[in-house]
Amino acid sequence: LDANLMHSSRVVLRYENQNPLESQKPYTIVNFSASLTDASEKTQLTAFLNNAFNVDYKQNVINFGIGFMGNYGPPRTWGLKLSHKF
Repeated sequence: LDANLMHSSRVVLRYENQNPLESQKPYTIVNFSASLTDASEKTQLTAFLNNAFNVDYKQNVINFGIGFMGNYGPPRTWGLKLSHKF
């Protein structure tokens, strides 16, 4: 079993104008995973849940003069990963 937490304080994404829309408020991301390994330790199955609480956070922002554009971090994602060592 594994869990990790990442906390970020306020981040200024553009320093030119200091517009409140050009910064990101503090946020916390929590991820969980659980792995099962066979007896030979060659095959592993991992289930994961990233951004467990579906936090919206900006990764960058651009002002083209007519409005703001940018990217947000990934939403809640989950899945399975199967790996095998040869």
